[in-house]
Amino acid sequence: MTAIAQALEETIGRLDPARAKFLEELVRDAISRAENVEPNGSDKEWPLGFFEKTAGAFANEPFERPDQGKYPAREGW
Repeated sequence: MTAIAQALEETIGRLDPARAKFLEELVRDAISRAENVEPNGSDKEWPLGFFEKTAGAFANEPFERPDQGKYPAREGW
Protein backbone atom coordinates (compact mmCIF):
# COMPACT_ATOMS: atom_id res chain seq x y z
CA MET A 1 0.00 0.00 0.00
CA THR A 2 1.36 3.44 -0.86
CA ALA A 3 1.88 6.10 1.79
CA ILE A 4 -0.99 8.20 0.43
CA ALA A 5 -3.37 5.23 0.41
CA GLN A 6 -2.41 4.42 3.97
CA ALA A 7 -2.84 8.05 5.08
CA LEU A 8 -6.25 8.17 3.40
CA GLU A 9 -7.37 4.95 5.05
CA GLU A 10 -6.19 6.16 8.47
CA THR A 11 -7.85 9.55 8.02
CA ILE A 12 -11.17 8.03 6.96
CA GLY A 13 -10.98 5.74 9.99
CA ARG A 14 -10.59 8.74 12.34
CA LEU A 15 -13.37 10.88 10.86
CA ASP A 16 -17.02 10.79 11.78
CA PRO A 17 -19.18 9.02 9.14
CA ALA A 18 -20.40 12.22 7.44
CA ARG A 19 -16.89 13.64 7.02
CA ALA A 20 -15.51 10.26 5.99
CA LYS A 21 -18.17 10.01 3.27
CA PHE A 22 -17.38 13.57 2.13
CA LEU A 23 -13.66 12.78 1.89
CA GLU A 24 -14.38 9.57 0.01
CA GLU A 25 -16.51 11.50 -2.51
CA LEU A 26 -13.71 14.05 -2.98
CA VAL A 27 -11.19 11.28 -3.64
CA ARG A 28 -13.52 9.48 -6.05
CA ASP A 29 -14.08 12.75 -7.92
CA ALA A 30 -10.32 13.38 -8.09
CA ILE A 31 -9.74 9.84 -9.41
CA SER A 32 -12.43 10.34 -12.05
CA ARG A 33 -10.91 13.66 -13.12
CA ALA A 34 -7.43 12.15 -13.30
CA GLU A 35 -8.68 9.29 -15.47
CA ASN A 36 -10.35 11.70 -17.90
CA VAL A 37 -7.47 14.15 -18.36
CA GLU A 38 -5.80 14.17 -21.74
CA PRO A 39 -2.14 13.14 -21.52
CA ASN A 40 -1.02 16.33 -23.28
CA GLY A 41 -2.68 18.47 -20.60
CA SER A 42 -5.22 19.94 -22.99
CA ASP A 43 -7.94 21.76 -21.10
CA LYS A 44 -9.51 23.26 -24.21
CA GLU A 45 -12.02 20.45 -24.61
CA TRP A 46 -15.07 19.52 -22.56
CA PRO A 47 -14.28 16.88 -19.92
CA LEU A 48 -15.50 13.38 -20.73
CA GLY A 49 -19.08 12.89 -19.57
CA PHE A 50 -19.65 16.63 -18.97
CA PHE A 51 -22.87 16.85 -20.93
CA GLU A 52 -24.22 13.59 -19.57
CA LYS A 53 -23.67 14.86 -16.01
CA THR A 54 -25.16 18.31 -16.59
CA ALA A 55 -28.01 17.63 -19.02
CA GLY A 56 -31.29 18.62 -17.39
CA ALA A 57 -29.60 20.11 -14.32
CA PHE A 58 -31.87 23.18 -14.50
CA ALA A 59 -34.95 21.40 -15.81
CA ASN A 60 -37.12 22.37 -12.84
CA GLU A 61 -35.76 25.89 -12.38
CA PRO A 62 -38.05 28.76 -13.36
CA PHE A 63 -36.07 31.24 -15.42
CA GLU A 64 -37.40 34.75 -15.69
CA ARG A 65 -35.62 37.70 -17.19
CA PRO A 66 -36.24 40.78 -15.07
CA ASP A 67 -37.27 44.08 -16.66
CA GLN A 68 -34.22 45.66 -18.26
CA GLY A 69 -35.43 49.23 -17.89
CA LYS A 70 -35.22 51.90 -20.56
CA TYR A 71 -32.23 53.10 -22.52
CA PRO A 72 -30.82 56.38 -21.27
CA ALA A 73 -31.64 59.38 -23.44
CA ARG A 74 -28.63 60.64 -25.41
CA GLU A 75 -28.01 63.93 -27.08
CA GLY A 76 -28.18 63.99 -30.85
CA TRP A 77 -25.09 64.41 -32.98
